[in-house]
Amino acid sequence: MSAVKMTAGRTIAEALLAEGVRHLFGITGDGNLEFVNAIYDSDLRFVLARHEQGAAYMAYGYARTRKGLGACLSMYGPGATNLLSGVAAAHKGLTPLIALTGKHALALQPRGGHQQLDEVSIFRPVTKWSVMVTQAEQVPEIMRKACRIALSEPMGPVHISLPVDLVETEIEARAWRPEQYRAQREARIDAEAVRVTAQTLSDARAPVIIAGREVLWSNATPHLIRLAERLGLPVTTTGGAIDAFPNVHPLGLGPFGAWAGWDPANEVVKNADWLLAVGVRFDFDLGSVRAPYGIIPRQARMIQVNRLPDTIGAIYPVELGMAGSITGFLEDLLAEADRLDLPQRNPNLAALKAAWAAKRAARADSDARPIKPEYAITVIRDAMAEDSVFLADVGNVMSRTRSYYDTARPDSFSFVEAFGALGSVFPTALGVQVAAPERQVVCLCGDGAFPMNLAELETSVRERLPVKVFICNDSGFGSVWTRQKRAYAGRFLGVELLGPNFANVAREFGAFGERVDDPHELAGAVRRALAYSGPAVVDILTARE
Repeated sequence: MSAVKMTAGRTIAEALLAEGVRHLFGITGDGNLEFVNAIYDSDLRFVLARHEQGAAYMAYGYARTRKGLGACLSMYGPGATNLLSGVAAAHKGLTPLIALTGKHALALQPRGGHQQLDEVSIFRPVTKWSVMVTQAEQVPEIMRKACRIALSEPMGPVHISLPVDLVETEIEARAWRPEQYRAQREARIDAEAVRVTAQTLSDARAPVIIAGREVLWSNATPHLIRLAERLGLPVTTTGGAIDAFPNVHPLGLGPFGAWAGWDPANEVVKNADWLLAVGVRFDFDLGSVRAPYGIIPRQARMIQVNRLPDTIGAIYPVELGMAGSITGFLEDLLAEADRLDLPQRNPNLAALKAAWAAKRAARADSDARPIKPEYAITVIRDAMAEDSVFLADVGNVMSRTRSYYDTARPDSFSFVEAFGALGSVFPTALGVQVAAPERQVVCLCGDGAFPMNLAELETSVRERLPVKVFICNDSGFGSVWTRQKRAYAGRFLGVELLGPNFANVAREFGAFGERVDDPHELAGAVRRALAYSGPAVVDILTARE
C-alpha cells in the first residue's frame, strides 16, 4: 500500500467509499464547507436535505436498507443538535451510522465563538464513540476505528467532530480494505448446542419459533422458512420485524405481543411449552412481563439465539442461550433435524388464521365515512408492487399497520424501531429509496407527523426520489386524543390540528397530490399515486378513533 497525498477531508470520503457508502446526507454551512469542497470530485454523492434531522433519518433509512454503514453531515452548533434525534434513533435501533459535524478551527475554540458547543459531549450518550479530530494525520485511523466500532456488534452510530482547518490539510494516506481493519465473519454456534436444540424441539409438546430483527439483518429468512417447513413449526415475529417471516405463509402467524399483536400469534405463544427465539430483542412492546400480564406464559421455557450476546436472557431466563451467526445456526439446525430424522408436525393453524382474517375484514369497513384507517391500509397494501418497501410512522398508523399489513418477503416493512420518533418515517423512506432505487417505496403518516419533516418533499422532487406518501388525516394527534378521551374523561388539550390540504402542498412542491374523502374513490387515488413516476402524496381524510 503506497501512500498518496490528499486532504484529510478527502480521506474521509475514501474511507466511506471503501465501506460501500455512496451517498452522504446533510446540509452545507460555514462549519463544513471545507469538507464539502474536499469531497467535490470524489465518488461520494452529496444529498442535500432541507433539515439536519431529515438528513440523519435519511442516513438511518439508507443504512437499514443496505445493512451497512450510513453517513450524515452537519455544521457545528444548531446544525449538530438538529442531527441528534436521527442519531439517537440509530443508537436505539442498533444501526451503523457515522455522523460528521463541522467545527471551528482549533485556534478559535478556546474563545467561545459563534454557535460554539461541546458537540462531542452532546453526542456521547447516543453514540458508541464521539470524538473530535485534533490532528489532520489522525483522520485515516479515526475513520477506520469509527467504521470498526459502528459495524461491530452491537452496531450503532459514531460521531466525529471535524475542525475546519484540519479538514483541508494535506496528509499522506494509505488505502485499507475493510477486511484489513475489522472482523468480517461471525462465530459459528457450538454443534452440541445445535443438537440439544433439535432434540428439545422434537420432544416439546407445542414449540413455537419467534423471529426478530436480527433474522433480517442476517438475511436469514429463507433459512428460517426451510427450517419451519421441515419441522412443521408455527412462526410468529416481533412487532418491529413483521417481515422476518412471511405471514402469508401457512406457518406464519404475524407479530405477537401486548401491543398490536395478532390473535393467532398470541394464541399459539400463550399455549407454547417451548419457545425458540431467533434474533429477538425482547422489550416492553412484546409483553415483557409474563402472564397473566403479558403474552408469554409462565410455564414456557426458552431457547434464545442471537448475534448479540447481551440480549441473551436479558428479559426472560433461558434454558439455553447462544450467540453467533444466525444463518449458520439455522443451517446447522436444519442439518441436525435431517440427521436425527425428526418428525414433522402438522399444526392446524388454518382456523386461527381464517378467524383473524374475518376479524380484520369486519373492522376495515369499506363504506365508512370518514374513511377508516384499516380500510386505507388494506387498499394501499393490495395495490403495491410485490417487491415494495412499506414504512409506517408511529402512533395510530403504526398500530393499525402492524395489524393489517401482510408480508410476503423479507425487507418489505420498516419503521423507526425502538425510538418511536413522530415524523421520522418520510425522511427515512427517502434514505430507503436512495439505497434501493429499483424498488417502490411507500410510507404511511398521520397528519400530525408528516409536517414535522414536510420540507423534505423538496428534497424528494429535486433528487427524483419517487417515494409515495399516504396521510391518514384525522385533523389531530389521534393516538393521544384517544387516550385523553378514554383515560382522562375527554379533557382534550394539545391534540387538535388545522389543515393544510396536503395534496395542494404537494403540488406546490412539484409532486403529485390528491385528496380523498370518499372510500369508494380511494382505490383509484392510490393507483394513480403509485403509477406516478415521481414523488406523490395522497391526503386521506380518516376517522380519528
